[in-house]
Parts: sequence; structure tokens; C-alpha cells
Amino acid sequence: MDDATGLAAAIRPLTPLRVQQVEYNAPMLTVVGGGWSVALTGEWTWYRGDQVVAAWGDASAEDAVWDLCGLDLLDVVFPDLGFAGDCVFVLSDGRIEARSDRTGFETWAFEHEALDTVFIGL
Repeated sequence: MDDATGLAAAIRPLTPLRVQQVEYNAPMLTVVGGGWSVALTGEWTWYRGDQVVAAWGDASAEDAVWDLCGLDLLDVVFPDLGFAGDCVFVLSDGRIEARSDRTGFETWAFEHEALDTVFIGL
């Protein structure tokens, strides 16, 4: 099972996952909850509907991402199930889209203490 379908299946019984903490080291965003985390190391954008809230490289991202605290991670969706580099983390107020630059470097990583695997998108 690849990371796309594997993470999609593994996360469903664990959700919702409450965001308790955010760490931002431009342009890397780490979202942390009780026993889980997702690190966005590549290009990412946080949306509410069609409105961009924050994106990697934005000067205002450092202040905006704190509003992720208290939201819930509800699901993970992959636009292309055969490619785990592009991933959508569905939130209680919108979504964070992680996009790969297709170079083979890590775009995102998801870890949960109840899972035996760290899922990585390249």
C-alpha cells in the first residue's frame, strides 16, 4: 500500500484530530495535536473555502497560522491516489493543500502514536 492510500485509510478511524500547537519556521509548518503531527516541508496553502488564509512564503503566514489551534483535522484526500506528494488535509474550517515540486524531496510527513508508520509525501 502506498503512502497516499495507506494514510487515507489509516487516518479515518483516528479523526477528528484536534490541533493543539503550531510551529512555524518559514516556510515549514508543523501542526501538532495529542499524539500526532503533520510537518509541511514543501509548498502549502491554507484555505477557508476559496479564500487563502496563509501560504508558505507569505510574510503574514507566521501570524496567521496560530489560528489553526483549536481546529480539527477531519480527513486526508489525495487528488491523485497514485502520487502521495500532493495532499489535502481537510480541516474543520477549510483545508491545507500540500503540493510537491516533483523533485523527490519530502513535501509532508504525518505521524500518529497509534500507527506503526510515518507517512511521507515526496
